[in-house]
Amino acid sequence: MKKTLLSLSLFALISSAAIAQESPTLTHSYFDLGYERVFYSGALGAALEDANGFNLELSAAPTEHFFLLGEYHFASPDTVIGNDSVNTQDLRLGLGLNTLLGGVADIYFQTGTRYLELPAASDWNRLDEWGFYFEPGVRVAIIPSWEVYVSGDYTRIDERNL
Repeated sequence: MKKTLLSLSLFALISSAAIAQESPTLTHSYFDLGYERVFYSGALGAALEDANGFNLELSAAPTEHFFLLGEYHFASPDTVIGNDSVNTQDLRLGLGLNTLLGGVADIYFQTGTRYLELPAASDWNRLDEWGFYFEPGVRVAIIPSWEVYVSGDYTRIDERNL
């Protein structure tokens, strides 16, 4: 009985060491292509239906705690204004700082310029302007190549807070 228990314990220890070598780690050097579902709110939300879209993201980290970021978002709500379909575009170019917490969690802050193109709809005037944004957040690696994150975003464009 003791040999079996010892063998199982040794096997568990070896397995843990192998898993530790395969543990997830975070990096800010990545490329991301994804689907987005966009929900509008306020005056714009009263005029536009929810939208389907996509996003492209490219991030490069020249050092361990500094990264550069470029993002493009496109959304196409089912709303039609006149004879035209409505599309929204969003471009962000920024830089950020991050710090790793134990290798699997990351706290970051990024800021930069942001371009928004939103259609004229109901009480909302067309927006086609540059501004700035900042975003703090936390990322956690669940398994290699898969992570979850929570962030907040403040954008200021054309004297509007979005």
